[in-house]
Amino acid sequence: EEQAGAAMEVGPLLVDPARHEVRLRGKRLELNPREFELLEILMRKAGRVLSRVYLLETIWGMSASANTRAVDVGVSRLRLALGRRAGGWIETVERFGYRFRSLE
Repeated sequence: EEQAGAAMEVGPLLVDPARHEVRLRGKRLELNPREFELLEILMRKAGRVLSRVYLLETIWGMSASANTRAVDVGVSRLRLALGRRAGGWIETVERFGYRFRSLE
């Protein structure tokens, strides 16, 4: 388990929570706070499927009963910001949630 706050690097992608910075191939990406948090949590738990409910409660602070597409919209915005190749690292797991694919 990565320690909270430690920078994480996957291929050309670097996420540095302490600096609140994301770099792709050395170029800084502008993410809103929720997109940043979403990417950080997905990377920290890479390989594990995170449910929409878990993400909704953890990042948006909403209860599971909230009928919202916030998580899906957040993921699609994040994929867009990462670009086509990097966006493919975030996998949709049908009817459950999302997983950041380990690139090993």
